[in-house]
Amino acid sequence: MTVSLAMSLILAAVLVVLLCNRYIQTGRSEAEMLRQGERQFRSLVQNSSDIILMVSEAGLIGYVSPSLHRRLGHEPETWLQCNILDRVHPQDFSQTQALLQNAARSPGTNITSEFQVQDGQGAWRVLEVVCLLPSHSTSQASSLVLTCTDITQRKQQEERLRLLQSAMIQAKDPIIITEAASLELPGPRIIYVNEAFTQVTGYSSEEAIGKTPRILQGEKTDRAILDKIRTALEAWQPIVIELINYHKDGSEFWAELSIAPVADETGWFTHWVSIQRNITDRKQAEAEIRNALERERELRELKSRFISMASHEFRTPLATIMASSDLLKSFGHKLSEEKKLERLNKIQKEVNGMTQLLEDVLLIGKAESGYVEFNPTLLDVQTLCQDLLDEVQMTSDRHVFTFTVISSETTEILPVFADEKLLRHILTNLLSNAVKYSPHGGEVRLILQYEPASITFQIQDQGIGIPLADQAHLFEPFHRGSNAGSIAGTGLGLAIIKFAANLHSGSIQFVSAVEVGSTFMVSIPKIYPASDL
Repeated sequence: MTVSLAMSLILAAVLVVLLCNRYIQTGRSEAEMLRQGERQFRSLVQNSSDIILMVSEAGLIGYVSPSLHRRLGHEPETWLQCNILDRVHPQDFSQTQALLQNAARSPGTNITSEFQVQDGQGAWRVLEVVCLLPSHSTSQASSLVLTCTDITQRKQQEERLRLLQSAMIQAKDPIIITEAASLELPGPRIIYVNEAFTQVTGYSSEEAIGKTPRILQGEKTDRAILDKIRTALEAWQPIVIELINYHKDGSEFWAELSIAPVADETGWFTHWVSIQRNITDRKQAEAEIRNALERERELRELKSRFISMASHEFRTPLATIMASSDLLKSFGHKLSEEKKLERLNKIQKEVNGMTQLLEDVLLIGKAESGYVEFNPTLLDVQTLCQDLLDEVQMTSDRHVFTFTVISSETTEILPVFADEKLLRHILTNLLSNAVKYSPHGGEVRLILQYEPASITFQIQDQGIGIPLADQAHLFEPFHRGSNAGSIAGTGLGLAIIKFAANLHSGSIQFVSAVEVGSTFMVSIPKIYPASDL
């Protein structure tokens, strides 16, 4: 029985009792008492917000309350002598028939059901129906009383809630609902998480409910982003942000977080709803695009540097070659053999220099493409160092060259497993740079240090040094120190050295000061073939 029906019957019963007592006391007739009670009861029925019908067990309508017009837009007279079964939705026919039959067999018992009827506009409305056959009857004792409450809006709200609940359960993105409590520690507590939350974060609903969303935060969660969230929450404003969250196992993931407040029917905010979308893949794709764009920018700069370098480095030797060949062609018959040999040697030197430049460029290109082969063999590096130092010493008479071998008593001086060609690139470039960038001479030291697990090549000079601003870009192809001036060079040597050291799983370090000199240290691990272990 609905609340309104119950109240109507209770009031009616109370009025009847009061009237009976009053009339008994005043001596009025029982008939007059009943007529007055009937009038009061009819007034309650006519003014009830519910629709009240009196029908036979077969469904024939004998009475309709005026609220039919207020609720459904039908005049009560249009329903009189109609069958209620003709008014209900076809799909509700059977259950309405069963309702009437069950109520007729159970006098004094409320039987509840629902059926749909059309309003005056043709729209179907859902009615909650309480059907009753009164236990104590008068002349209308055989009539069933139907009290109908329009619950269409409630059913629509229930359906919306069902759809929302289904959407939350089936959603692929984690959904969190928290209390709209104080933002101070410990913060709003979680009261609901969906299945996607468990799948994405690794936390079960039991582990999350009662906690706060801070369980998802970690070392890399941006404090500035959290401050933005707090500002939005304090103003009861929705916000969409991106931040790093953490799974239960401690691994991180990027989340796009959408937070919105939820208000009740009075407009009072009661909860926060948060939808978290895992955007790790998107972030990785964005990072790859940025890296690709950065790489493209670097390649453009590299191309520009190469063109600038090639223009200079090829023009000068070609001019020298052209001048020497013109001199030999025009005045060769007047030159002595010694002068001719000098010019030919100069041409040969410039050609060798250009050949070396091309080899360096090709090596860098192969390195960038990953096509350089690493072919290590057992090498006597001490002898290799001495030979290379002797070769470089022949190119300069203004420098003093020293070679030192350092080894602890427990470290044997043995051949080392290394790629001779790449090792020559490393040592030749470092020694040549030491000479080239020490134009006023000075000492050039090569120190070979044997350690238990590695060997280190250390080359020291007393040259112009490297400005601090250039040191961060020192190993970039075609980059040269800003104080190099007119000293010839391509800016490829150190890039090749670093690449060759990396292929040996080694490292390169340096210290340098302007007008003091530079020291470069290249270390490579002692690795031997399995057959030699």
